[in-house]
Amino acid sequence: MSIELYNIFGFPIVHSFIKPHLFNKNEIIKDIENNYKISEYRNKFDKESNLHHSFKNNNETKYKEINYKSLISIYSNILKKMFNKFNFIKKIKFTFKVVNYTCLGNSQYLSSHIHNDCDFTAVHYIQFDEKNHTSTRIINNNSHAMYYKKMSPNLFNVLSNQEINNSWIFRNWILNVKEDDFVLMPAVLEHDILPQKFVDKKRITIVLNISIEKNES
Repeated sequence: MSIELYNIFGFPIVHSFIKPHLFNKNEIIKDIENNYKISEYRNKFDKESNLHHSFKNNNETKYKEINYKSLISIYSNILKKMFNKFNFIKKIKFTFKVVNYTCLGNSQYLSSHIHNDCDFTAVHYIQFDEKNHTSTRIINNNSHAMYYKKMSPNLFNVLSNQEINNSWIFRNWILNVKEDDFVLMPAVLEHDILPQKFVDKKRITIVLNISIEKNES
């Protein structure tokens, strides 16, 4: 399993993938798409967003509850390997839970937000068309990013927006992901999803919240 750590705006991002044959991927996608057929807009997220998602809405009886059981041990193992990249000064314990799935169709999107009740969040892209779907966009809230383009236009114009090491100068950065990728990032990192292009295939992700626990041992 390949695990890559890189930085966006100075924040650590850990990137890997999950082999689709290891869990009941087709069943999960089918159940989520069937829920989407019931209503393309499920569970109000905020005043702006337009999507179907399950956050804090799992008790809505008209929708089928998604069975994530085949993924729990996979997530646990991959998170352990990802956290080894951080070189913590003490042995850590962590807990995680699947808090949401998202399903976006034509023109649907998710406004910018953070996860404020955990230390990290992770996204599993279980159905993703990299040519037509929009990836997660990370927002740069460092103050310099708001005026660097005007303050130093010559510098700004010679830095490629395709090179991850240059992310610090840009107002936002779009993650380069493919279907079956699994990405971990700090929960405080603001992010959004831009509107989807016209495509029949739904953009589906599973979202985790992860907390670092005090280790007494």
